[in-house]
Amino acid sequence: MSDALLLLAGNKMRNILATMTSNRFLGITTGFLITSVIQSSSATTLMVVSFSNASLLTLAESISVIMGANIGLR
Repeated sequence: MSDALLLLAGNKMRNILATMTSNRFLGITTGFLITSVIQSSSATTLMVVSFSNASLLTLAESISVIMGANIGLR
């Protein structure tokens, strides 16, 4: 699944994710907004883990988005 996601996403998706998570504040805000839109922190976390597994996000970026997802849940 990771290889398919990496091939499907390509450099454009990597650049978008890198921009949205360029610092911790933006990562937390991204997680908060995505969770608010889809109303599921579990789905947000699953997407982040998939992106991280496909090397589209680093560990630090993933942690900040997941923290934002947990805030968005409240």
